[in-house]
Amino acid sequence: MLKVFSHYIPRSLVILVLIEAALFYFAVFFGIEIRFMDVVHREESILLLQPVN
Repeated sequence: MLKVFSHYIPRSLVILVLIEAALFYFAVFFGIEIRFMDVVHREESILLLQPVN
């Protein structure tokens, strides 16, 4: 019984850590991308709102 636990627990922990790391990476990546797109959008709207001379 202990052999089975020691065989499966580390693997599941590694999988959980990998999933957590992947989710964190995606959250950071998409957060930065969304923020960047938001800044670009704001700059575009500011440029569009300026009166053309």
